[in-house]
Order: sequence, then structure tokens, then C-alpha cells
Amino acid sequence: MLPEGSREAFVALLEAAEEQLKCQHVVVVFEKDRPDRATLIRTFMFLGFAILSPTSPIVPPSLGAHNVCMLYLIE
Repeated sequence: MLPEGSREAFVALLEAAEEQLKCQHVVVVFEKDRPDRATLIRTFMFLGFAILSPTSPIVPPSLGAHNVCMLYLIE
């Protein structure tokens, strides 16, 4: 479960990335061995993120092995 207001804050961050920063995508990265990994994956998927392959060109090689990287495409 997320702390109250955190979902709204994250959605506001995504909106700022799109509208103010003109980003084409957003990547979140967290360690694979986190105890709340499954919850984080579900939460970010609910927000529209997809899991990236560790070999994706978007993922720096130094991050792929020990982390989960998720991509949100801004249209």
C-alpha cells in the first residue's frame, strides 16, 4: 500500500515530465531484491509502466543486472 498522496504526487511528476520537460519517456529503477518488489511492479504497471529487459538500449549496462527498470512512454 502506498502512503496517502504518493500516487497523486507521482502522477503530477509524470505530468511535469511531459508538459514542462518535454520528456519522451520516464524510467524508474529499483533493486531486484527489495522485499516490496512485487508491489512496486504492480503499482507502476497500474500507472502505465512496462518492465524493461536488462538488455534494452535504454537501460545502462551497469543498472540492468541488479535492478528492475520500468518504462513509461509519453505520447
